[in-house]
Amino acid sequence: MEDYIGILKELASEMYDEVWSYFDRYWGKLSPRELGRALDYAAANAAYRYLIREGLEFGIVSEEWPTEKRISYPVLIIDPVDGTNNISRGIRFSSISLSIALKDNIGSIVAGLVMDLFSRDVYWAVKGKGAFLNNSEIRVSAPTNMKDLFVSVVIDKSIVKHNLVDFLGKVKVLRFFGSSALELSLVASGKLDGFIDLRDKLRVFDFAPGYLLVKEAGGHMYIRQNGSGKLSIRKVGGYRIVASSTKWFLDKIVSLIE
Repeated sequence: MEDYIGILKELASEMYDEVWSYFDRYWGKLSPRELGRALDYAAANAAYRYLIREGLEFGIVSEEWPTEKRISYPVLIIDPVDGTNNISRGIRFSSISLSIALKDNIGSIVAGLVMDLFSRDVYWAVKGKGAFLNNSEIRVSAPTNMKDLFVSVVIDKSIVKHNLVDFLGKVKVLRFFGSSALELSLVASGKLDGFIDLRDKLRVFDFAPGYLLVKEAGGHMYIRQNGSGKLSIRKVGGYRIVASSTKWFLDKIVSLIE
């Protein structure tokens, strides 16, 4: 599995270079929407070239990749640019999201990496080996009450639907940054205390490495796909997640949404 993280680091580095090459070439010449698509496909093409050059055979799950009728394993889960809307407008919060799973379920993810596209910081984790920021091991925070919590939450009608408005009003700070992979990395490193997205719209490549990072850093995760605890990588979408540095906060959220 250590070999897998070496592959992900090399892959992310080449994707990073391609993203900024295209950004420098097209910034100010394309609309934000067009630039975002160009960056996504530039990073995906860099990943494709790397895999071919290195002779690596993975199944692939990615929005920017041709859909495979049958996915082979191990599977490489790729979001070339997570937070496309941010980077295409010059907002400094977006990332490359990469992970490797051995089977068709979230629990089989054995290596995950998130690269911050602006700082080039690398958050990475290997199952059973811990979570790291660059060369330093990271752990989640340990807040003891609501007034200390700094939480990222996707604010939309799903929050009202689950009667979370009053409860989340007790949190010290609420934010939403726009890159779930990077936000989960911040939970793993103790910079955020939680991340909540209840829209049932997340795709597996939006959060896969972040899931492993949070778990390996000592955090807690609640995940449902289309309302079920059966979590298929192959089906890609329909996810809702809650990540928390502490079990007591996760339990309070789950008690309100189930």
